Amino acid sequence: MASRPTRKHRRDGPRCESYKISYPSYDAALDAAERLMRLGRANPGCHITPYDCDRCGAWHVFNRQIVAMRPVARVS
Repeated sequence: MASRPTRKHRRDGPRCESYKISYPSYDAALDAAERLMRLGRANPGCHITPYDCDRCGAWHVFNRQIVAMRPVARVS
């Protein structure tokens, strides 16, 4: 969860109150998003994309849903 204080963040720049990793530019956030996609960190049906934070003015990344996923029925 993004609001947890234990979330990893970069220590070399200003911190966002959301405790998300901050990137100084769109290009840096896009590079991070592409790296996370290669590592398989995207949620099912999502694509990791950068966004401009209203709180701190820096860039962050998040999982943007691009495909609606149906819930999987559990077999008990």
